[in-house]
Amino acid sequence: MVLGRIYIRSGASDKAIPVLSQLVVDQPGQPEPVNLLLQAYLQAGRTAEAAGVLEAAAGLQPQLLPMLAELYERQRRWADAARAYERAVERMPRNLELRTRLAAVLLSAGGDAQVGRALDLLQQIRRESPADRRVLYLLAQAQREAGKLDDAEATARQLLAVAPGWPTGAYVLGTVLGQKQQYRGVVETLEPIVGASASAPASDAGGDLLPALLQLGFAYL
Repeated sequence: MVLGRIYIRSGASDKAIPVLSQLVVDQPGQPEPVNLLLQAYLQAGRTAEAAGVLEAAAGLQPQLLPMLAELYERQRRWADAARAYERAVERMPRNLELRTRLAAVLLSAGGDAQVGRALDLLQQIRRESPADRRVLYLLAQAQREAGKLDDAEATARQLLAVAPGWPTGAYVLGTVLGQKQQYRGVVETLEPIVGASASAPASDAGGDLLPALLQLGFAYL
């Protein structure tokens, strides 16, 4: 294990992988060798094999399920990620973070059934955490994708009230208003955010979102 760590720290993942692979076989059910082997595969850019390691280990170590789900997300394997998060939520049904991630993955997967499941999940989470801006954002998106534009607008406005300086709130509200063909409302929503974002530092979240805000605004001019 020490040798594997040294190889990883020195960037020699090609040497770390065989050492740690044997260690995982010799010590089944032990989390540390699995974690190190996972690091080595990811360092080498071998994400498919990293997923294989986690898939095999998660049966013995269910605590690895969230990590497996995140790895599936990196690969844009939304259905697999959703199944992994579902299994994790079964173990920890009160965990808000896991349920929120599950909802986000379901939305990324798309499809009426997935959007409907995400919508039900997010409505439940909002009752438990009404001021969580990420939950409000995802809920507005789920409502919008489900065609519930009035509900989506109300949720987006609640998001703006909770986080008035967060450009993403203006973006989702502008998107909803655009779908409702309320074009003046789109411009009025985006103008103050674009003005503030334009003067934000490049590393600021508002500055990063500025191109998307401008694109959305111009689409309805």
